[in-house]
Amino acid sequence: MPPSLLQRKLQVAIEPSALDRAHRLGPPRTGTSVRPRPVIVKFKAYFDKKAVFGAKSKLKGQKFLITESLTKTRHILLKKAKEHFSNNRTWTSDGKVVVKVEGEQNLKTLASHRELLALISAHPTPHPDAEEDEEDSSENEDEKDPNEEQDTTTW
Repeated sequence: MPPSLLQRKLQVAIEPSALDRAHRLGPPRTGTSVRPRPVIVKFKAYFDKKAVFGAKSKLKGQKFLITESLTKTRHILLKKAKEHFSNNRTWTSDGKVVVKVEGEQNLKTLASHRELLALISAHPTPHPDAEEDEEDSSENEDEKDPNEEQDTTTW
C-alpha cells in the first residue's frame, strides 16, 4: 500500500484502520478550475487525532489544510476572535477557541460569545496584525466558493 497523505506530508504513522470513517463533504463540484471537496475524518482514538493536529503545521505553504469540524456557533466565535486578536494568535483545540492575548502568559479558552465579549472588553484594542487579517480576508471573499460556508472544515 502506498504511503498516505498523513505519512507523506505529516510524517505521522497512522494506518487507515485507525480511522472510524472518512468521506467528502457536499455535492460533487463541476468545472475545470474547481477545488476538490473537503474531506472529513473521524478517528477511532483521540491520541491519533492529536498526533495529526500536532503535526499540521508541516502543511504550511502547501495546498492541504487540516482544521477541526466546528459547530456554526463556534465557527462564528473563531472568526470574530481572529478579527480582534489576529489569525496568528487565535486557533481551535478540541472544539474550543483559544486566544493568546499579547502581554499575558496564559492562553484564554473561549466556549461562548459571552466569554469572547468579556475578553475583548478586557483588551479593547485590536492586535495590530488583526487589521491586516481583516483586509486579507475581505480580498479573498470574492474568490470563495458559495458552498464553502457549509464546508466549514476538513478533518
